Amino acid sequence: MVLAGGKSSRMGTDKALLPWGKTSMLEHAANRLRSVCHEVVISSNDRKHRIPGFALIPDIVPGIGPLGGILSVMKHRNDDYFLVLSVDLPLVTAAILEQILSFRKSYSLVIPVNSNGMPQPTCACYHRKLLPLMEQMMRQGVYSLRPLIGHPECFSLPVQDFPDTFTPDTFININHPEIYEKYRPG
Repeated sequence: MVLAGGKSSRMGTDKALLPWGKTSMLEHAANRLRSVCHEVVISSNDRKHRIPGFALIPDIVPGIGPLGGILSVMKHRNDDYFLVLSVDLPLVTAAILEQILSFRKSYSLVIPVNSNGMPQPTCACYHRKLLPLMEQMMRQGVYSLRPLIGHPECFSLPVQDFPDTFTPDTFININHPEIYEKYRPG
């Protein structure tokens, strides 16, 4: 699933619709996921994020960030595994997504951790069995995905162990105009 429902307040414009190569950042993320998944959906409340060939799933509880998007897709779909990619992570490659997926059958949650120790919960694989815990977090007003990192079935994938797949820029969030200008292709 592509998480595309953010407010883009730091960017000043809808980052999902910004050009990225020959497509938009949203289409880029959707196509990147499509290269490793049999079906891809877009999590967003904005109809402008509708792309032919991809289902658009709105948040059941709007305004609670990535947790709300992941929960909504989990409740809408019957899949066991949910590979998540945020629209503002365009430097994540198919090889990285495949690396994450390679651990999915051994863990309920696979989260890459970049070289400075920061987990990347919006580029991760979640198992459906986390749904009750995530619903409980939502009811308690805990909207951050970070508490899931302490889950006993969470695997923190150390990116430095895979230098051919990950680079220092892999998890650069394209959230500010100057970062967008620095990294955008062409």
